[in-house]
Amino acid sequence: MGAIENPFASPASGPAGDGGEDLRDDEAAFRRVAWRIVGAWERLRIAYLVWLSVVGLATLWIPGVTGRGSFASVFDGEFVAIIAAGFIGANFCFTAGHALEFLLATLGMRAAARGWVRVVVFVLGSLFAAGLTVGVVLVAAGW
Repeated sequence: MGAIENPFASPASGPAGDGGEDLRDDEAAFRRVAWRIVGAWERLRIAYLVWLSVVGLATLWIPGVTGRGSFASVFDGEFVAIIAAGFIGANFCFTAGHALEFLLATLGMRAAARGWVRVVVFVLGSLFAAGLTVGVVLVAAGW
């Protein structure tokens, strides 16, 4: 007697790691998909950090934000500590994009659909982080 197939199982959907199959059953596909996701997000991290740096520096140039007479006088120890904490927090939040996309991959979402999710999460997350950056810079500058 042959093996009985599960009639409720998801259909196979192409090469391993493309979506649809259970990544828990194939360690090689699991690793391949994980590294693709991490690589894609780490390439986006550079644009994210440049964007937040530009937003933060532009906020300092708003008239009256520094309130100390010169741009250079803002960079005291307390200011740098607050900005460093914000920098670490922003990078921690950025990593949530990796986690979300990996979760979607393990649930069977195809790579093409995850690409759209990546773009949407990156854009919305970057806009949200820009708002937080403005707030952190204003608080750090004593505004």
